[in-house]
Amino acid sequence: MNTGALMLSPQIVARNVQLSPDAEQDIRTRTARLSRFYDRLTSCCVTIDIPQRRRLSDAEQYRVRLDIGLPGGEVVINHQPHAELRTALDEAFSAARRRVEDYARRQRGDVKARSP
Repeated sequence: MNTGALMLSPQIVARNVQLSPDAEQDIRTRTARLSRFYDRLTSCCVTIDIPQRRRLSDAEQYRVRLDIGLPGGEVVINHQPHAELRTALDEAFSAARRRVEDYARRQRGDVKARSP
């Protein structure tokens, strides 16, 4: 495992929402932390948006999508909306960490192939 940071800065896209500088820094920190699990990440795009509400009574909910580029593949995380931005980020980045770890295990050959 490598403790280095991403080679490329993550692309952060906010739709229908204004992100605070603290939230953007939190996203950058979480993205850099992903490179601990697989040091060959090629790109990362984090999209945060609030889907349009159908009724005025619907609460605003944050939806997080992660597109992580890897050599020979891509990991896409697209979670259901959540009322709290921090919780939505926690869930999305936890899922991304698990998927990146699984990808790294497969690349190293640590996962046994199924026999026919």
